[in-house]
Amino acid sequence: MSDQDQTPATAPISARDPMATPSLARYVAATGAQRAAQLVRRDGRFDYRTQDGASLGGYNLLRHCGTAWSIADIAAQLGGLEAEIAAAGRAMDWIARTRLEPLNGGLCIASKGSAKLGGAGLGMLALTELARLGDRERRLDTAEALARFALSLQRDDGDFHHRVRTGSGEVMDFHSDYYTGEALFGLVRVYQATRDERYLDSVIRAITALNRLDYGVREQSHWMSYAIVALHEVTGEDWLVDYAGRIIRHTLDRPIYRRRRRSAPTACRVEAFMTYCDMLARTGGATTGPRWGEVMDNAALDLVALIALRLPDGGFIGGYDDPAVQIDYIQHSSSAFVGFHRNSMRAAAGLA
Repeated sequence: MSDQDQTPATAPISARDPMATPSLARYVAATGAQRAAQLVRRDGRFDYRTQDGASLGGYNLLRHCGTAWSIADIAAQLGGLEAEIAAAGRAMDWIARTRLEPLNGGLCIASKGSAKLGGAGLGMLALTELARLGDRERRLDTAEALARFALSLQRDDGDFHHRVRTGSGEVMDFHSDYYTGEALFGLVRVYQATRDERYLDSVIRAITALNRLDYGVREQSHWMSYAIVALHEVTGEDWLVDYAGRIIRHTLDRPIYRRRRRSAPTACRVEAFMTYCDMLARTGGATTGPRWGEVMDNAALDLVALIALRLPDGGFIGGYDDPAVQIDYIQHSSSAFVGFHRNSMRAAAGLA
């Protein structure tokens, strides 16, 4: 369906409304993945930003990889969605054909003479998820090459350089609040797929050091939340629950993002809430941080705000001041809803 002449849907639910159900969350997540997949062209590029059926131009390679990961991740969780999996694969094939360059003993995703750590991280996520769904050897070979590039950027203090020049590998003066978490999450997934201890050792060294700095807490970082929870899947160590809990507590106590009434910032917080709830489910709820019920109630409130920014075709606009659809708006919103579905199903089954 075209997004021509569409306006945001009126929010049909509230946090306590009986319509706020796992089935509704599943529907929104699935249709979001379907809409994102429809935006993948035959050559593998996305229609990155659109409004009223027209392409608005612009492009971001990290969001390209992040959206491919979200499509594949939702498909893996919900089942089916074979056409969507194929679209995500086509998107990553475009990256392989047009953007991969050798650097520092691995491969980087290159653009305009530089390579960003976050591109490697999100590329690892997309490729490892697609490897789970088929074409394992080819996808994992590329994911490992991206992982080797990421390892080459790790500093002595455990964190990473965030951007380098292609060709020379010269470190550039650049930092993103997102890239370290993206890379760490990706490295855990590559470790889980390959059992190569180099990747796990890198993640443990980084997150141990970053924990002491409260890295990601003030930023309310969903990518660090994902990375911490993914490492907990592997090690089960209690201090990781405390670290993730500090990020969530800061978010719950300072919900400034709600004032902006924008889809991506809201959805990213829900993603962090939901991955934290995944961890609480594994621990039986044992934590000194926020409890499962408090986090789920806040997520439900945020999903009400998100559903108001959803279009009938499954896409999401940026906000009341941004009526355009962009692939990362769909990515984060759909991932937020699939996380709520996942944890709501746990609650319904008495597992949370």
